[in-house]
Amino acid sequence: MTNIPIILTHIGKGDFPYYIYDCIVQVRTYNKNSPIYISVNKQIRKIDVARLSYLRCQIVYIEEFERSKSHIQFHRRTRLSNFWKVTMERFFIVEEVMSHLNLSCAVHLENDNLVYFNVDQMFSILVKDNNKILMPKDNSERCIAGVVFIPSIDSLKDMNNFLAKSQKVKKKSEMQLLGEFASGNRIAP
Repeated sequence: MTNIPIILTHIGKGDFPYYIYDCIVQVRTYNKNSPIYISVNKQIRKIDVARLSYLRCQIVYIEEFERSKSHIQFHRRTRLSNFWKVTMERFFIVEEVMSHLNLSCAVHLENDNLVYFNVDQMFSILVKDNNKILMPKDNSERCIAGVVFIPSIDSLKDMNNFLAKSQKVKKKSEMQLLGEFASGNRIAP
């Protein structure tokens, strides 16, 4: 694998958070040739398009692509507070970005994470014929989705279908639901 795409998301219509620029600078420092995408709402304010262009970070507007069936189902079923809703909704948006841009795999980062590694080197070591999503766990029941390797859009669709279906019966955080998904052996430990 070479030049694995890196996808960040920011859902909301307020000011673009300044710390995301720091995250993108850090990603670019260690990933000179990887495509970087930031998905945002069109109504976002105070976004420095020139700075993102200089960093070779492509803006992808969330409203420009069709919502997946699981994303629509998630919206109909969720009873989560706005914070937990957004933390989970980002995975549906990453799936839609991958589909829209025809990406075969990707790395998704939380916007407040700084990476000190080259994603191609890291994941070429970890993947080795693995078709499971990779993300760290902080205990046996929770996954922390700060850095997520998505080996295929199908693996992400599987996870998103689980998240959407879980909304009807469970009111849990994204970390807890990802832990349940992982316990079904769908996320590599």
